[in-house]
Amino acid sequence: MSSRFCPLAAAAILAAASSAVAHPQTSPATTARGRAFQVVVTLGSRPGALPHDGRLLLAISTDSTREPRLEISDGDNTQQLFGIDVHGLSATQPGVFDSRAFGYPQPSLAYIRPGDYWVQAILHPYETYHLSNGHTVELPPDHGEGQQWSRAPGSPMSRPKKVHIDPRSGGEIRIV
Repeated sequence: MSSRFCPLAAAAILAAASSAVAHPQTSPATTARGRAFQVVVTLGSRPGALPHDGRLLLAISTDSTREPRLEISDGDNTQQLFGIDVHGLSATQPGVFDSRAFGYPQPSLAYIRPGDYWVQAILHPYETYHLSNGHTVELPPDHGEGQQWSRAPGSPMSRPKKVHIDPRSGGEIRIV
């Protein structure tokens, strides 16, 4: 099964300043300069028929041998994964990962150590289902892959990009 790369990579932004990683007494929600550590992901300006609703995932890996999305597992050697729900993801309406975005194995972006990483964004699209009991739910459909989000057909994803994350340095890193 081939990967489907798309404009998600066109505008993922990693904004970083001083963080609680180096200073545990500091709140992980904001930096010493008062700016929050965050990753912003948008679709490119020409997304075409790509999905815009779903579970937006951010994989962060120290391993360059495989795509970050393929390095996530429930074992001890897993890399980092964060997830947020997005509706209407576009070039002007981003998905924002901040210290409130839940992650595994680290629970928050605030606890990512400074260093070199490979990052990748994946959108696992939702479909809307209207149930006979009157409820409406949004779920990612199974397309024969057995609900393996990292390999699901129709899930737009960015190309892996190597970045240096140093929460103390401030500024931002753009992933194109």
